[in-house]
Amino acid sequence: MSILLQNITSSTLLHPILFSIFPVIFLYSQSDNILPFRGFIIPLFLSIFVTLLLLIVVRYVLKNQPKSALIVSLFVFLSLTFGHFKNLLSSYEIFFEVVDILVFALYAILVIGGSFYFIKTKRKLDNATVISNSVAFVLVLMVLVNIGTYSFEKSFYDDFNDYTPNLSLEVTETHGSPDVYILILDAYANQMVLQKFFDYDNQEFIDSLIEQGFFVPNKYTNSNYPATEMTITSILNMDYLDNLVPSGVSEKYKVELQNKLSNNNIVMQNFKAMGYKNIGLDSGWTGARVIDIADENLCDYSRQNARIFYNLKGNTIIPSIDLVISNNLVQQPTLNNLINLNQVPIDNQKRQKVLCNFSELPQINENLEEPVFVLWHIPAPHAPWVFDSNGDPPLQKSSVMKDVKKRQMAYIGEMEFINKKVIESTKKMISESDNEPIIIIISDHGTRVADRENTEDEKNIINYGNFMAFYLPNDVETLAYETTPVNIFRLIFNSYFNGSYKILEDKVFESSGTEFRDWDKKVSNVFG
Repeated sequence: MSILLQNITSSTLLHPILFSIFPVIFLYSQSDNILPFRGFIIPLFLSIFVTLLLLIVVRYVLKNQPKSALIVSLFVFLSLTFGHFKNLLSSYEIFFEVVDILVFALYAILVIGGSFYFIKTKRKLDNATVISNSVAFVLVLMVLVNIGTYSFEKSFYDDFNDYTPNLSLEVTETHGSPDVYILILDAYANQMVLQKFFDYDNQEFIDSLIEQGFFVPNKYTNSNYPATEMTITSILNMDYLDNLVPSGVSEKYKVELQNKLSNNNIVMQNFKAMGYKNIGLDSGWTGARVIDIADENLCDYSRQNARIFYNLKGNTIIPSIDLVISNNLVQQPTLNNLINLNQVPIDNQKRQKVLCNFSELPQINENLEEPVFVLWHIPAPHAPWVFDSNGDPPLQKSSVMKDVKKRQMAYIGEMEFINKKVIESTKKMISESDNEPIIIIISDHGTRVADRENTEDEKNIINYGNFMAFYLPNDVETLAYETTPVNIFRLIFNSYFNGSYKILEDKVFESSGTEFRDWDKKVSNVFG
């Protein structure tokens, strides 16, 4: 046994492979609640393949296996984890403007200096190999234990989310069986936020909706939560998360339970019980991608989830190199294109999904006899911004936009394109419906494109300041004026389907689940 252990710890091939595996499985351990297993396998094998290829090349050049392995391990580990160091530096104001240059310079010094040392040293590197193997093994083991702990916790909640639909709901003679649509725009800011912080007037879009018969509250509106998965879970289950998710659940597993709640949500169960057909539109975001309870999920043609590629890139040295190159500090346009390759699947996937969804949306009920409930989470105008105002790809990728004004312009450009498509779709949805439909257009939260000079209260107001618009037949707009997302379907079921849901007190929660105190006071202080 000791001989076997000695052979393993002294293996020069082990630590490069383990170091290549570690960042991928670490990301999977942090996001396996929203990432399908197939989205993990390809990045894992790609990381291992590239590492082995580097080993072969460096070994061929140096003619020394221990040195080659240590150089490759140094390069792989630093390349795949240096983004965390950048994030740490970015939290300090003094480093913000130069963080990418600092990170790139330090990375280059460590990689080049370390490689030079290993090449020139005359020492035997047996101890260095054993230490590298041990460190890599411990890192991988820690992640595997974390995954095992998560799976063990998950087994306690296999029967979570048992719910009996509200059988007191019914299709009424007064309102018939209206088709019901909810379009959840991602990170779409309301008019007051856009005017004050972006110097942008979105009134043309609002007026176009009003002309069609929509009601748009002429005040600051806000989400109950700051994140997509939290808001969507709350909306579709008509309650706050602390009432939906059992207490004592780890923060990590809460997201898994939220996804379970979304996939078997109360709203769709209620509509199904009333004879509706539930339709989901695959947004490409895993948490609202293929809804289990839906009768049909449209635009579900993606074979792989590119999220882990995106996350892996964000935690590597690549974004810093990307920005240094894009700012002409290094004149290597070919290298820049190569670095941006792994952003292409993310951008293309978003473009395909959004365009497919807008194509499907207006014609969903054309060949159906039963009424429909349609859920679509639109992953725009959330970054990455892949549309300009005309629907073309923007000239500059959002991954290299550091200046806040450029980011705001890219955000507005995508917003203007989405505005046009929403107006086109709603016109057709309204004109071609036998009964007047119910259409809810809402954003899951506000924008995250805030200026670092904004106060903490201003950042929160920007982040929570969502957009809301309602097409509600028979003039029940006044009921929608004061509501926040958690109460939307309580309002709909009570007003159109003889429901008797209690309207909940409006609350605003931080990502930690802590309720904001004096929220109304914060809003009035910011807007005067």
